[in-house]
Amino acid sequence: MKRTTEAYTVSNIIDFKKQMLSWANQFNICCFLDNNNYNSPHNSYECLLAVGAVKQFSVSSNNEENLSNLGKFVNETNDWLFGHISYDFKNSIFPLTSFNICNFHFPDAVLFQPKIVIKLINEKVIIESLTIEPYKVFQAINEIKINEEKSVKNVIKVQPRISKEDYIATIKKIKQNIQQGDCYELNFCQEFFAENVVINPLEVYTKLNKISPTPFSAFYKFNNQYLLCASP
Repeated sequence: MKRTTEAYTVSNIIDFKKQMLSWANQFNICCFLDNNNYNSPHNSYECLLAVGAVKQFSVSSNNEENLSNLGKFVNETNDWLFGHISYDFKNSIFPLTSFNICNFHFPDAVLFQPKIVIKLINEKVIIESLTIEPYKVFQAINEIKINEEKSVKNVIKVQPRISKEDYIATIKKIKQNIQQGDCYELNFCQEFFAENVVINPLEVYTKLNKISPTPFSAFYKFNNQYLLCASP
């Protein structure tokens, strides 16, 4: 399958990004990557959006053939691929096992070949499509009305996965290991979570990205589950 590509010009790139994201959220699978106008010699695009899936590769269990199957999928597709590879995918490569609590229901790895890819470069919009005409995509995005109304605030109780006492005790052990030369650096993190809360993922991402416009923010939706990355 060959992509049909067309380029357009937009006058307000900020509003168009919002329209792109709202339009993409209609789909079961989408990946929105925003550079937030960060000036770097390493980036090629201001923003990338992938929507829909022609085909996909998914890993949900440990199997020594997972890595080779992933490589085979990449080589056979030979096209744009978006998705994720989780930390626990390492268990398919090495004889390792993870016992960390995980309440996400994402597969260990997902790659999908998108039906539509949209690239923003300065004020130029480049649409590459495998399914419908690019001008129809551009028209549909421009018809999206951005809703700036404030939603009703929910009471969200965020709690740490590790207690303060255990956290401090762990830090002391890490300091001791560093002083003994067992290691020279550790990245110790913990999860903060809230349960039984209903949120609007698109609204939350937009607010987080406005507060902290990082050069690697992401809005990722897979089978109606969301991953949001909009903080340093």
